[in-house]
Formats: sequence, structure tokens, C-alpha cells
Amino acid sequence: MTQEMMGRGMMGRVADDPAKTSDDSSPVPTLTVGIRDFAFTPARIQVATGATVTWTNEDIVPHTVRGEIGSEMASHLLGKGDKFSYTFPVSGTYSYYCAPHPWMTGEVIVG
Repeated sequence: MTQEMMGRGMMGRVADDPAKTSDDSSPVPTLTVGIRDFAFTPARIQVATGATVTWTNEDIVPHTVRGEIGSEMASHLLGKGDKFSYTFPVSGTYSYYCAPHPWMTGEVIVG
């Protein structure tokens, strides 16, 4: 599967790094986040440093992926089927939201 780069993200190592969901610590074999029903799914993932996460808008309504103030993680307005990828080069916790729908939030824990 090829990854489409949009916004200010960088292509990085995707490999088979495990991701984890927020409510349990069991690995899930994906570094993708869906945007559907006005929510990021899963809302919280854990990835290795250097991993690339790809968000895909599955809603008919446009959405964005925006990091906290000062973050370089910022997509353009994503239409249905559009993707945004971002590589996380430094460990830490990255909170993000949808600019048009600020109640839509998510978190990537890198480390």
C-alpha cells in the first residue's frame, strides 16, 4: 500500500511498529487513524519514535488534523477519501484536533 503525503508531514519509517489504543495496552497492527462519524478512530494511539501515522477522512464532511499551537502537524481541509500523513521524529505526547470541529480530539503517544 502506498502512502500519500499531504500537508507538512514527512515520509518516514512505517515498518511493523505496533500501535496501541487508549483503553487497553494490547498492540494493534496499524498506524492509521480513521475520521468517521465526527471522531478520530482510534482517538489515542501509541507508536515508536520515527513512525508515520496516516489519517483518512471517511466522512462526507471535510475535516482537518491539527496539532497544538506551534505544532508543524497541520493538514489542509480533507474531503472524503483524502489522507494526511505525519512522521513523529521525537518522543512525547502529541494532542490534535479538527479545526472546523474542535470537539474532535485525538492523541499520539510517541516513544
